Order: sequence, then C-alpha cells, then structure tokens
Amino acid sequence: MQRAIRGVCLNTRKLDYSSQALNWSRLSTACQSSFMKCDVPAGSSPEAIKELCGDVDVLVVKEMTMDRAVVLSLPPSIQLICEAGTGFNNIDLEACNERGIKVANVADYSSDSVATLVMTAILNFSASVLPIAAQTQDEFVSPGGVQMPLFELAGKSLGLVGGNGTIGRKVTKLARAFNLNVLVSSRSGRVSEGQVAVSMDELLRQSDFVSLHCPLTPQTTKLMGAEQFKAMKPTSYLVNTARGAIIDEEALVGALQSKSIAGAFLDVQVNEPPPLGDPLYTTPNLYLTPHIGWQRQEARQRVIDLVADNIEHFFAPDKENLNIVN
Repeated sequence: MQRAIRGVCLNTRKLDYSSQALNWSRLSTACQSSFMKCDVPAGSSPEAIKELCGDVDVLVVKEMTMDRAVVLSLPPSIQLICEAGTGFNNIDLEACNERGIKVANVADYSSDSVATLVMTAILNFSASVLPIAAQTQDEFVSPGGVQMPLFELAGKSLGLVGGNGTIGRKVTKLARAFNLNVLVSSRSGRVSEGQVAVSMDELLRQSDFVSLHCPLTPQTTKLMGAEQFKAMKPTSYLVNTARGAIIDEEALVGALQSKSIAGAFLDVQVNEPPPLGDPLYTTPNLYLTPHIGWQRQEARQRVIDLVADNIEHFFAPDKENLNIVN
C-alpha cells in the first residue's frame, strides 16, 4: 500500500500571523491529512532544516531562502518545493534540477491586492495625504494653505515597466477609471486594452508616475539606477511593488535628496526589512511599507488553497494545471 503524501510548511508565521487565522484544511487534504506546520528558526543550518523535514515529499515556503547548500542537503524524499507566492528567486533552481526536485509557484493570487496598493500610493502622492496627516498642530493651522503637492490625476501619465502581466492589467483598469494615461514598456512590446506601448526611455521622460511590475532577473537587477532617475521628470514619482533589487537603492536615495524626482513608494526593498540606520528610513519623500501588497487576508487564504491545488496536480497522473518553473 502506497504511503500518504507528506508535506510541511517551513515558515508558517510568514503566512498565518494575524488574529484572523487562516484555514489550512485544503493543504491537509492535498497531503492526505499528513501535513505539518512549523517555523524554522532564523539562521538554521542546512542540516537542521534537513532534520526538520524528516521524510516529507513536499516543502511549502514563503520567500524563505532555499540556497544551494539547503537544497542539496534536503532529504531524498523531497519531490516538490511549493513557493507560496509568485516570485521564486529565493530558491536555487539549478540545485533543485541537480536533485531532481520540482519547484512550483502560484502565478496569480494577490493581483487585486497589489494593484490596489499601487493606486493607493498614487492617490497619496496626488494629495500629499501622508505628509499632511503627519503635520504638527502649528503647521496644520498655519495660514497660507497647504504647501505640498496637490493635483488631479486626470490627464497625467502612469508608466508601467513590464506592465502587460496580470497585475499591470489590473492597475491599468484602475488607473483608467481616474482618467490616467497608461504607458507600458515591456520586452514583448504587446499591450492590453487601455495601454500605449512606448520605449523605456519614452516612458521615463513622459510619465508622472512610474510603477514597476517586472520580475527580478539578472537583466532587471538595478534596472532603475541613477541614469534612469535623471531621465524622469523632477515632478514624477516611483512606485515599486515588484522586487526590491530592481532598484538601485543608493541611487534612489541620491535622486530624492537632489530632487531629481519628487517621491517614491517602496513596498519591497533589497533587504526586508532594511537594517537599522538605513538611509531609506530617513530620506525625504520616501515611503516604505513592509511588503504588504500580498498580505491582505483574502490573498493569504487564496495562496494556501492554490498551493494545495499545485500539490494535488503534481501527484495526479496527468499533472495538468501545474505551475512548474524548472
């Protein structure tokens, strides 16, 4: 008799941390009721992670670093690593291939959440909501009106870098409701309804807002650097809900300090969270959030259920509808 599929989530609290507990029953069912939840202590050795895995078939992780040393030390029973998210740059695919381990991601679970966050940032910048709300009493009642940017969105241009994916299309739909013009620069050159294809140079020169939606690859690492910030309007704003390393953070701090651009909103950073004393915390007109784009309750529940789908499809005879990335 074939034994039950066994699975374990190695960093449960990354997904299930709020007072509204998530429902893990779909994952338990996918693993034939043999599913464990745990949290690997920070700094654990590959050997400690191997011991925690035991003889499971499936690992579930959320943005946990699975580097070469960790992957090569995994027990021989491991057949599948499920990333509970879209990006999988935290997993060493080459090492997985050497071990014959498949990696699956979830292509679309938080698109609405992330698109909404992009528009939240844009709306904040158009009305200077955060800096005005942070004013002292004396500043709040001072005569002469608000001395911060206040402008309508209609007729302004939003540039989406790599914006022809699911999130980019959802951002486009929201942006068009505010009568924003939407420019898109992507490798494919394709555009969706409501979008206009332009080169990267044109996008930077014309956009009042630039929002990043490309994956992190060797080609997109530090895609936004000093040269790109100089090409942007001094009144323009940058929004990043994709991956932190797409931006050269040192160059961004310099651009904001020199007022080459007007402001930036980063839901993602190179180091999450940035270390204490990092200039990102103190640079004027730079707003940070701790990668909350995917963290809405509904999105976190959805990703758990979709990971369960991946596991079920992986162990099914036909393996259809499976998001294997290697």
